[in-house]
Amino acid sequence: MGEKYNAFAFWAAYPAWLSYDANFGEMEQIVSNLLSKVEVRKSWTPDLLGHFGGGLVDFQLPTSGGDQFQVSLTSEVDAGVVGKQFAYFRSPLRFPLSSDFPSTQEVQVSENHGRPLPENFEYGRKLRRYTVPDTIKWGTPGVLATLSFGRQREKWHIAFRSAFSQRYLSSTLPFVLGYFTPQSDGQWRFEEYLRSTVPDLIFQYARGGGTSWSMGYKLSKSLSAYLEGIAFLNTLIRTSRQFASYINPEISTTEKIDIFYPTFHIHRSYLVLLRPTVAYHNQRGYQFKLQAGAFIQAHDIPQNGAMNYAEYPGTTEYSYEHQLYGPSEIFAQVWTSRARASQYYLHPYMEKKWGSAHKWLQLRIGGWYSAENQKFSGRQLGFMTDTLNGGPNVLDASVYHLSNIRDVYAPANIRPGGWYLIERTGDFHRHTANTDIVAGYGWLRAGISSQVEMMIGSRYEMWSRKIYYQPIVSDKDALLMQQRTAHLLPAFLIKYHFGDRHILRSGANITLLRPPVASQVPLPYFDYYWVIYWQGNPQISTGMGYNIDLKYEWLRSKDNVFSFCLFYKSLQKIPEIYLVPESYALVYVYSTRQRRWGEIVGLEMEFRQLWWSNEKSQLWSYTTVTLSESGVEQAAWSKIGRLDGRLQGHAPVVANAGIFFTRPRWEVGCFFNYTSTQIWAVGFDPYIFPHVLEERRLTAEAQVSYRIARHWEIRLAIWDIINQPYRRTQRLANADSFKL
Repeated sequence: MGEKYNAFAFWAAYPAWLSYDANFGEMEQIVSNLLSKVEVRKSWTPDLLGHFGGGLVDFQLPTSGGDQFQVSLTSEVDAGVVGKQFAYFRSPLRFPLSSDFPSTQEVQVSENHGRPLPENFEYGRKLRRYTVPDTIKWGTPGVLATLSFGRQREKWHIAFRSAFSQRYLSSTLPFVLGYFTPQSDGQWRFEEYLRSTVPDLIFQYARGGGTSWSMGYKLSKSLSAYLEGIAFLNTLIRTSRQFASYINPEISTTEKIDIFYPTFHIHRSYLVLLRPTVAYHNQRGYQFKLQAGAFIQAHDIPQNGAMNYAEYPGTTEYSYEHQLYGPSEIFAQVWTSRARASQYYLHPYMEKKWGSAHKWLQLRIGGWYSAENQKFSGRQLGFMTDTLNGGPNVLDASVYHLSNIRDVYAPANIRPGGWYLIERTGDFHRHTANTDIVAGYGWLRAGISSQVEMMIGSRYEMWSRKIYYQPIVSDKDALLMQQRTAHLLPAFLIKYHFGDRHILRSGANITLLRPPVASQVPLPYFDYYWVIYWQGNPQISTGMGYNIDLKYEWLRSKDNVFSFCLFYKSLQKIPEIYLVPESYALVYVYSTRQRRWGEIVGLEMEFRQLWWSNEKSQLWSYTTVTLSESGVEQAAWSKIGRLDGRLQGHAPVVANAGIFFTRPRWEVGCFFNYTSTQIWAVGFDPYIFPHVLEERRLTAEAQVSYRIARHWEIRLAIWDIINQPYRRTQRLANADSFKL
């Protein structure tokens, strides 16, 4: 739910949400060089879709600014992965899973009839080669290559960009588990029984690239046509070996059992967008545009799995951990999934402007139709060696080292029966959602005088969604849920000029908090990285946001600007993630629910200053700070900032600062960012059970650029020199530990 206040969009059209972990994975991996700029919109206007959520990150594609041709090459090094081992998938452009596997019914039939049937082994032989990716020993420096091309002529223009990116990253992740026991004074005491560490770093390998373009042609003085688009592909691989220890009273009350979990994750995603546009305008001030769009998305996880091993007290070899999970459980778990989404939309509108330079009237009337389809197909499978006695297989400890982990599947380690495939797929692993939006809008802008401008408008939006699923015992779709809503969303803006340099503007509007499909499907999706389950909730429905802001701007000059904004948001029926109470004794299950009400109040400041300048050099800086709070409804200052009062995905403090010195050939700059802690998921008891947090982040970047010649420039940069990258952690203890 982390994006419910700041949505992503291309030209104000929203891509589908395909992930189950509160992220747009496709957006996080996009190569930013394919874009011309990224706009952050804080105010809603009726031409945008209703699920604005209080903010919008809008990706804009390049447009031609004249003739240009540019090639750039950048290399990136993460010191944690140089000379280390990490996963590498050999064919990043080929989909790694075949489509000729036996049906789920065939695999299930073979599960409970003694020894596995032949088709079970055939399935296992086909799938096991994808369970562990190949490894290589060296993490070479990453690379980012970009090519830009543009041409501008009297009747036509073209802008084209292509980019390729490859990165190697590393990180660590601690994990602690325990019990809570009540005390006589009413407090709770936490008793740890499992602590997990990562002796080897968690390695990540990412490769992506794509193309973006913008073309336009003037058919006549009044008629023009445009074609814009972007296409990119990403592959992400992560591997880790986490070590843990715990006390099992059935074995020993004093000696800990050592266990570790090799985990592997591969996923691939792509996104293709096309937007043709026809624009007409005449000398009388009428303007008409027809925009059409097509999104095609895919998000594939051909392999996501974990294996559980233990070294018991008094032994020296590793074996499958059957004391914790039981001898009948599976040896290795694998999750595979394929998600597809498409969206097609039409957006026609007409504008007309009347009046003079200071007193004018502008009318826009438009419509919107979009049809979206999302299809998800997942399999949850298990592997177990079929031994003579039916018990777990015992292997030499060296097999499980990260460099030798693929040897688990060597023929010498397969017992007489081969690999036994166990089906763990559920009903909702295969589901489809169809979403339709029909809307009409209009606004009226007016210049009252040289000092006052106003806008009043509204949007009426109808939204319907049907979600179907395939039960595991059938191939026929069954209806899970159906929703239909309609909302009238008004908006008002006013701007007042205090002379030439001072502006005061205010706005008020109503927007929607529309739930993604993933939050409504009750799919028990297992996340091996966090060792928890995700599960949606069909009862989640559309929420509302009531927004108001007041902003003052002091435009001292082109390079010297100061602005100050106060804002307030009242949110109703907010989606959030919580820990299901019945799951705390086993594997954690996080599900979605709706919070009845919440609010955010805050201020935002921006400061840009040119400190010194002459004919050849200048020194300038900028600073932006946002301070906001979502726990004011508790009406007690001592509680503000507590997790039980805060909203998910909300950072109370966000600050950016930069300072730059430029000369004709040189540029030196520093950039700083601070983002405070955010809630990602909460427990059913906010004072006791685990909260998953986005930890606070403080990063910095230092950069030096030197122009060697007219067409050549060399650049050196060091980033993240202050603190760690963005990470998630779990906190748990008593209520005092939640004060941030």
